[in-house]
Amino acid sequence: MKYTSILLLLFLGISWGQNPGRYAGLASNVFLRSDLPARTSALSGAFTAVADDETALYYNPAGLANVNFSSLSLNHSEWFEDIRIDNLIFTYKIDSKLGWAVGIAHLGMPAIQGKDIYGQPTQKLNVSSSYIQLGFGYKIMPAFYLGLAVKYFQDNLASYKADGLGIDLGFYMYTFIPGVTFAAAVQNLGAKFQYDVQKEQLPMTYRVGIAYKSYALRGLLLTLDVRKSIDTEYVPSIGLEYKYRNAISIQLGSRMVERDRIEPTIGAGLTISNKYFFNYAYFVSNNLGVTHKVGFSVRFGKKGFKARTKHYPGLSATTLRPPENVESYIVGNQLIIRWDRVSGARYNVYAKGNNQTKWSKLNRHPLYSNQMKFKKPRKGEKIRVKVTAIINARESSFSKEVVIESK
Repeated sequence: MKYTSILLLLFLGISWGQNPGRYAGLASNVFLRSDLPARTSALSGAFTAVADDETALYYNPAGLANVNFSSLSLNHSEWFEDIRIDNLIFTYKIDSKLGWAVGIAHLGMPAIQGKDIYGQPTQKLNVSSSYIQLGFGYKIMPAFYLGLAVKYFQDNLASYKADGLGIDLGFYMYTFIPGVTFAAAVQNLGAKFQYDVQKEQLPMTYRVGIAYKSYALRGLLLTLDVRKSIDTEYVPSIGLEYKYRNAISIQLGSRMVERDRIEPTIGAGLTISNKYFFNYAYFVSNNLGVTHKVGFSVRFGKKGFKARTKHYPGLSATTLRPPENVESYIVGNQLIIRWDRVSGARYNVYAKGNNQTKWSKLNRHPLYSNQMKFKKPRKGEKIRVKVTAIINARESSFSKEVVIESK
């Protein structure tokens, strides 16, 4: 009994060891609030207001409405004393408003040799913790999302076993400032659970975040989170990510583990064909040593749904409308398409030829300019052009059609 109790305390400590020191926590099953994926760990968990991929399931389920793809993600962590954490996430985009994900996480370690009060070996003690989580994100308005996740967990602490249910709730919104998002979530709501005689409380956690994706410097992300659990002080964390040509990325993060001490994190990512994603995170805990995390994701199936609505009535002060007064000019061998600016917007230009039935986007990345130049059509060729405006990753309806015919 003595050694089992010690083992229980050991397990509770190491599960929350990614936030050591005064934030180590007293609530049981602290595995529920560990950073699992590699990319988010490299950002020091400052992901509440980012929530732009499948890992939103563990930080803010409202962000699952942001996901415009289906994916499968695997994450693996190597910790001290051969402690390992494995995580699998599957995400599916149902329609333009609703996305869902399911994730499985498992923490395990080698069996620990038990000893009696005289120091003699007894049976080996097995320790593990697992949970499965199902989450949904729904787009209430173009700029405002809500999310819900339900989790079932099970602990095996030598001769003690326990299980229970928890709930996460969150919201996510685009602000009136282009590129800035704000979000908040409450995690691990649920009844007490029991290992032996004493009932334990879930580690209920509140988290608030703000993030900025730069339009001027493409690929730059800045994010800030503040987290508060029922048994910890406030834990601020910041993260920075820069992605070069949508292929190579680097992440830097920092979390305050004590008032006078921070814990930096670093990570890197590689994207191939915008389909295969590799991520790595590295950090050194002041108390528990080095941690390595690797992640792999593949996106497939649905490519996503573009929201082309006539208005942008969300919580933004900007009305998202299509550009007006779209005009065309032929100057020498160039065709110039020009339109009126929409405040704070970038633009996509679509075209359709004589015998084409589908609109094709002409620009690879959203345009900052309110005009586009390309080669003049051949004589007798007729093309149709439409333009859309983009604010905070939301796209307007089409502008009025412009028909260009070269004579």
